[in-house]
Amino acid sequence: MTEWEHTAKEAESLGIRTIYARFGVILGQEGALPLMKLPVKLFAGGRIGDGEQWLSWIHIKDVVNLLIYCLTNEKIAGPLNFTSPHPKRNKDFIKALAKVSKRPNWLPTPSLLMRITLGEMSE
Repeated sequence: MTEWEHTAKEAESLGIRTIYARFGVILGQEGALPLMKLPVKLFAGGRIGDGEQWLSWIHIKDVVNLLIYCLTNEKIAGPLNFTSPHPKRNKDFIKALAKVSKRPNWLPTPSLLMRITLGEMSE
């Protein structure tokens, strides 16, 4: 349990319905997609590192709809994972992104470069 969840638990102990929303990578023009798509658009897109890392994702519209549903359904409480039911490996996600963008998918992005450029967001 993360620090913010420990803090939220205090509200729960007071009898306040509490939802612990745990988000995957949020995609959409308002989410992480533009940043993820940038190397692909610049013809430098490829898997990150070995590409085997799992990507649990969700679209921004689904996030909004799920939040509204949770707020209006009093039976829902506790931890909830806001992700699609089928995570993808990074190499497969980037391959699909390159195909949709009509760009090549051959040059891998070094993990170290991502960590230096994006810091914690690279996780």
